[in-house]
Amino acid sequence: DEEEDPEMEIEEEEPEEEPVEEPKPLPGHGD
Repeated sequence: DEEEDPEMEIEEEEPEEEPVEEPKPLPGHGD
């Protein structure tokens, strides 16, 4: 599994850095 890099797969399935499916309201945006 190390050769496939499981970490990269997780980012593609669920990018925690930038959730496009559920964009959280940034503080200051005033939505």
